[in-house]
Amino acid sequence: MTDLPYPAETPRKREDLPDKGAGSPAPWGLRSAARLLDLLVIFEIWNLLIFVLGIQRGANSQMPVDLWARLLFPVMFIVYEAVTVAKFGQTLGKFICRVKVVQWSDGALPSPREAAVRALVPGVFLLIACIGGPFFYAAAIGVVIYLTSIADTLYRGIHEKTSNTIELFAPGGLSRRK
Repeated sequence: MTDLPYPAETPRKREDLPDKGAGSPAPWGLRSAARLLDLLVIFEIWNLLIFVLGIQRGANSQMPVDLWARLLFPVMFIVYEAVTVAKFGQTLGKFICRVKVVQWSDGALPSPREAAVRALVPGVFLLIACIGGPFFYAAAIGVVIYLTSIADTLYRGIHEKTSNTIELFAPGGLSRRK
């Protein structure tokens, strides 16, 4: 189990979780800020890798870097998300924004499989978008997947429903799997 308060039965409606504070559904603004921070972290690591590997960005080229280098970014993001959520229930961005991912059924930290599914559902569209050309617009599908959490009373998006997870407000910060 996680250190967050969680009901004995799987929550079915908003009232099943605390109204505010630890264990309440994470506000959408905090979730968005966490996602942006995570993207920034991965982008900076990717940029450093591109620099260290000496990949040239052509001024006259339609594609700024080779395909394999463009595909490296979403792969890094998917692995980062899956590993940190499975191990800690949080990424660096989620830790800073005090958001934690837990299993929908019992409030425990997600299994590695659940964390991987959660990262892959939107991540696949980012991978496709990196191919370029008309596939670039696949990134919009990934964004829509995240935005589906707005319409749900418990703020669970498609990626959370498919992975059996929920994001909760966690003012206590980072913790390891118990």
